[in-house]
Amino acid sequence: DGFAVIVLNDAGEPVGFTRLQFLLADGRNNVHWMELGSTWVHDDYRGNGINRGMYELLLPDHTDKNILATTANIASLAVGQSFGFLPIFRQQLPVEIWKQSCCCPLTKTQASTKANEDCILARCESRNIGHLKSCWFRVTPETAARLGLIA
Repeated sequence: DGFAVIVLNDAGEPVGFTRLQFLLADGRNNVHWMELGSTWVHDDYRGNGINRGMYELLLPDHTDKNILATTANIASLAVGQSFGFLPIFRQQLPVEIWKQSCCCPLTKTQASTKANEDCILARCESRNIGHLKSCWFRVTPETAARLGLIA
């Protein structure tokens, strides 16, 4: 459907997956919000550019959408950065967007029951909180321009 990429090895087994998931229709500027996530590459195939290849197939067809990517994975952070993703604080996003995207289980994030309003990971800060790692919010360059975050 143009919103997911599945990578198969020579035996036809899945070794990589990523997708864009609809978050919200933004009536103010008629640009849909999508979340890039659930990116997975099989352990045996990591370090071979599969994540990069999936992004190269998926992202160019969706520059007309606001794309948010969240990750706690340093390797994914680096791949996104190479595509020009801009790390941002969740507070720079419309509230309805980060509330839609911040859906980590409460036991993982130790967030409150108020729709994860005070999620301790979703602050785009490079720090560890005990055994928990930060969750970075990033947007594509096109999204950052629409939000007025870059010229």
